[in-house]
Amino acid sequence: NSIWGSEIQTNRIDASLKLGYVFPEIPFQSFGFQSAYSRHDQEAYYGPRVYEIDHESFYTNLLFNSIIGNTKNWDKDRIASIDFVLLQMAICELKEFPSIPTKVTINEYIELAKDYSTPKSNVFINGVLDKIVRDYNEKKTLNKKGRGLM
Repeated sequence: NSIWGSEIQTNRIDASLKLGYVFPEIPFQSFGFQSAYSRHDQEAYYGPRVYEIDHESFYTNLLFNSIIGNTKNWDKDRIASIDFVLLQMAICELKEFPSIPTKVTINEYIELAKDYSTPKSNVFINGVLDKIVRDYNEKKTLNKKGRGLM
């Protein structure tokens, strides 16, 4: 006669740090530092089977971001400051949120430019983001996961 039961005990610790700096004299360049740590311990039993999980991970990224190369046909002094902010946010979303489809990101920031920037900003944002996505795809640095996310 065996007694059947189940129980799970989990201990998890997650910590992350993100720092960034936008150069005030060059608002279209920035750098950032990201670091994350995770520790996951789990003990469980289901019926007569016992399971133990121990997982630990740590990663860091140093990021340098510049949209200069993607704005060479535009006079930097005439680009609206809000457009630089929108581009930096869009680039962050493209690179750091693998579950958000690329087209959704681009369309979001085109709409934001229509609502909050100059009358031609949406065309500028669309052109720059399209170029950036093509560059990421050529270099295979766009980390999108799931069907239909490219």
